[in-house]
Amino acid sequence: MKKIISAHHEVITLIGKLDLKKYRTHFNLFKIEGERAIDQALTSYPDLLYTLVCTEQSEPLTQKWSDRIANKTVQIPSQLFAKITNQTNSQEILGIFTQPNISSLEKLSSGIVLNDIRDPGNMGTLIRTAQAFGAESIVIIDGVDPFSPKVVAATAGALLTAPLIICSWLDLVQHASLKQIALCGLILESQKSIFDLQVRKRLMVIGNEAQGLSREHQEDCIELVTIPMSDHVESLNAAIAGSLALYTNQIILPSYELSPRKK
Repeated sequence: MKKIISAHHEVITLIGKLDLKKYRTHFNLFKIEGERAIDQALTSYPDLLYTLVCTEQSEPLTQKWSDRIANKTVQIPSQLFAKITNQTNSQEILGIFTQPNISSLEKLSSGIVLNDIRDPGNMGTLIRTAQAFGAESIVIIDGVDPFSPKVVAATAGALLTAPLIICSWLDLVQHASLKQIALCGLILESQKSIFDLQVRKRLMVIGNEAQGLSREHQEDCIELVTIPMSDHVESLNAAIAGSLALYTNQIILPSYELSPRKK
């Protein structure tokens, strides 16, 4: 195993650069921290591993991956790892991976649209939740880069297997129309509740945390719905609202179709 002690080594420099989107795009790489997340990544896409970085303390964790990491592991001092980690309580293990291929709009199906989501925690939580509830498409329009360290951490290992599609709003509207997939905007006030939706192929559209869906984007949606709430709360966090929308669309509505409500 190769050992690195200099903070100026090219691997250490690369890790620092991957905090910025322009370098993640330039090198087509991103980083994953933590044993569980790296284990999921190596299980799903071992060929995407570029370099695995550990310390003397975390080196035993790499033994179970010996057949998948080949000669791609380097060891650095804990003091140096503390300077490159993005986590507060780090396990001192980090993987640099090639970014997976993004699905094309030709594969667009039901799921969720994350429209200009800016908070990494919200983005990561919604990607993970969409995976958990079986969304076939996770469409990302503007907002935070899904391969940023904080988003990756929030997905808890779900990012590499997520059916991501990154596109513009205009392209989404055109392809959704061609494929007869309804865009359903989640807004703060609407005459229609999310529970009034009929079972059909749709994409739930979650807007920006501060501004929600723009009027223009609302006009492009086939349906506009709200989540019923008590008068004591004005709105929900984007990740919570999106998760409720996903659960309703992917789990509750299909179950109603199987067990129709009594009239």
